[in-house]
Amino acid sequence: MDKETPTDNADAERELANMADGVLFTRALAGLAEVKVWKLETLSAAGDDVDEQERVEASAELTKSLCTYGKQVERMLDSGNSLADIAVLTGLKVDELRLALPYAP
Repeated sequence: MDKETPTDNADAERELANMADGVLFTRALAGLAEVKVWKLETLSAAGDDVDEQERVEASAELTKSLCTYGKQVERMLDSGNSLADIAVLTGLKVDELRLALPYAP
């Protein structure tokens, strides 16, 4: 019978945390993509006739998504990952991750 060591437990906890971080990170990126798609569809359909309220709502949603993205990158850094580690986990470039940091609330 194998006994789990504290190192094994820590590794398993870190792996679970990485998976949870990955899900939250993916949701943040999906939010950014949704805003971009909305913007392209709306602007191409309406041209210059886009309602000011729609612009404000899109801007608010974009800001919210950027904050979520930045917060998630910061959370992953706080848990001991480097930007290089996060890049490997997410498939993004370090520079893309670095751009998210100013948006962290």
